[in-house]
Amino acid sequence: MGGISITQLLAMLTVVMFLAMMVFTREDKNRLYVQYILLSFPFLAIYLLPGTLAMTTFGTQLMAQGLYLWLLGGISGRNWQELIPTVCYTSVGLIVAFAAAKQLNLLALGEETASSLGLNVGRCQLVILAAAVLLASSAVALSGMVGFVGLVAPHLSRRLFGRGVRLQLVCSGLTGAILVLFSDLLARTLSPGQELPLGTLMALIGGPFFIYLLSYSLDQVQSH
Repeated sequence: MGGISITQLLAMLTVVMFLAMMVFTREDKNRLYVQYILLSFPFLAIYLLPGTLAMTTFGTQLMAQGLYLWLLGGISGRNWQELIPTVCYTSVGLIVAFAAAKQLNLLALGEETASSLGLNVGRCQLVILAAAVLLASSAVALSGMVGFVGLVAPHLSRRLFGRGVRLQLVCSGLTGAILVLFSDLLARTLSPGQELPLGTLMALIGGPFFIYLLSYSLDQVQSH
């Protein structure tokens, strides 16, 4: 196994352990409150910050430089050997996600409705979250901290191609890949003689989009 696969395994194990703690300590064993999990990720980042600082302070210069570039985000310098583990982990995550497409359609109707139709909501959410962790952590381990792709791509894909779960799994992935490649091209060409950090450029694109989504959601709530 190459170094990138070890990084991916550590990333996945960290998040899986964190999710497992929340799952086994929740009060309602038949439901997984996703909003609480999402709100807890900033605390996970704070928890992992000392390890990051220790690697940059006590690690080798090569390790510190690699970590710095990973935090900035980017796909330059990647090779096929690094891509192989990502393809393997992503394939497993996609298989699980496609297999859970029917359950995802039921969850889209609402947790109460899905539960009344016989769906074990907590178990289904846990499986889907595990697939999402597998997909996200393997991609992030390879590309670094390239933010807002998972926010922008699904919304664009949903507007362009519709809302079918299996269709969205494919189209969201392709939309995200095209978005990253286009942003990487801009990062290489906007400033002659130097390459802008891909993560910074994506933040400039995704930040206004996030504000738009937030304002749109607030307008929808106020209208009701």
